[in-house]
Amino acid sequence: MIAVLLTASHRLCNALLTEARVALADDDWPDAADRLQEFASRMERHMHAEEVIVFPWIAGHSPGACDALARCGREHQELRARLRMVLQDVARRDKSSAAQAISELMDFLSCHCMAEERMIYSLSQNMDERTVMALARALSGPEEGAPGSPAGPVLPTSHQLH
Repeated sequence: MIAVLLTASHRLCNALLTEARVALADDDWPDAADRLQEFASRMERHMHAEEVIVFPWIAGHSPGACDALARCGREHQELRARLRMVLQDVARRDKSSAAQAISELMDFLSCHCMAEERMIYSLSQNMDERTVMALARALSGPEEGAPGSPAGPVLPTSHQLH
């Protein structure tokens, strides 16, 4: 169940990044910015859910996985940094740099997702129902005005990107 939820989230994020690349190729800066903003929001929600729900659960139940979990955490930071670069390139309307940065982000994300799906998600197969439900709620996003919901990345709003 966990693997299905998280893999579906990976696929959605990848699709949004692909849509952003297509919009950029079509010189549709507003749509590229919107797709990137949605990608940023969903990716941050996904990484936050892993970092506060999945990774701690796995660490508590599979102590041998600590190195893999640490690697995934470092890759999350790298994904955030690469996304900031893409957003800056789009804000400057630097098509060549933005296209290159999106391509590199997509490659990095693809490798990261494959590693997580292969090494990490299989370790969460016996996760209890309460934790699974918490993960599902975290991936679906915070309810309007819900206290304690993750703040997400500090990114410019889409109207600032075009």
